[in-house]
Amino acid sequence: MSAAPLLEVRDLVKHYAAPRRWLQRPRPSIRAVDGVSFALERARTLALVGESGCGKTTTAKSVLRLVEPTSGSVRFEGEELLTLDAGRMRERRRDLQIIFQDPYASLNPRMTAGEIVGEPLRNFAQADGDARASAAAPAALANARGRRDRVAWLFEKVGLRAEALDRYPHEFSGGQRQRIGIARALALQPRLIVCDEPVSALDVSVQAQVINLLTDLQAEFGLAYLFVAHDLAVVRHIAHRVAVMVLGQIVEIADRDTLFSGPRHPYTELLLQAAPHPDPRRRAARALPIGEPPSPSRPPGGCRFHTRCPLAQPICRERAPTLDARPDGSPDHRVACHFR
Repeated sequence: MSAAPLLEVRDLVKHYAAPRRWLQRPRPSIRAVDGVSFALERARTLALVGESGCGKTTTAKSVLRLVEPTSGSVRFEGEELLTLDAGRMRERRRDLQIIFQDPYASLNPRMTAGEIVGEPLRNFAQADGDARASAAAPAALANARGRRDRVAWLFEKVGLRAEALDRYPHEFSGGQRQRIGIARALALQPRLIVCDEPVSALDVSVQAQVINLLTDLQAEFGLAYLFVAHDLAVVRHIAHRVAVMVLGQIVEIADRDTLFSGPRHPYTELLLQAAPHPDPRRRAARALPIGEPPSPSRPPGGCRFHTRCPLAQPICRERAPTLDARPDGSPDHRVACHFR
């Protein structure tokens, strides 16, 4: 394992221009992601968690350049992705794949499951001719027979039968459709897979199967996952490190066991308290945030959480805390809070 991180994100920013009507005053931009930094090691999982609208998915899509960031740096294996031209970025996409949240909307209903999973193999095998065929798409995959054999192998890896190659997406259950999405992401043997809430649309029993599948595939192929989720039970099972986001910024980042056993930021504490407990007889008192989340187009000054924080003081409104390690804690456990 290399000492250098597989993925390094520094000061990532993504602002969306607010829609403007004729004769209407300009409106402030929507600050979906506002200065996010993190690193992801090879064969590890970093989970991005937080409430809806905090910028988790936008961060993940910005890393893949599915949306173009406003500014910042995204380095993959030491190479800056944000400055690559279209041709080089296309080559890099062999190593960067995504599993989408909705297992039905992400599949073309007019294509069979085998065609969907084989499409990346066909695209990259034919892109530069057989002379440029890579290990992920060897020359043998340029023909239909080779691709079909590879797709059948991928189906077996994700727990589907090869007989299902000629079925259409509507003929599968939700969990099976998500397995097709996972097989498609695996087709080119990537090094990094973004998992955008891959189990949130599935039944609880199926969620466990998909999470266990992702864990097994990571161990077998050495995959790195950037895992976007709001379900802390899922995060606790699959993640190695966890980053907590509030209004486009990371307010706490630590390894999984440290964060769940000793959260430092008030928002992280509230998230953990809000998670349902498996014992129905346990009814712990829960402190709730005060008021509604501020608009990402008009985030509060200072600490982004101070308008709802039970520990807020005047300094929280005046000065934004930095994401630093505390002197009495682990250097890998960083928190952005004036009092923690």
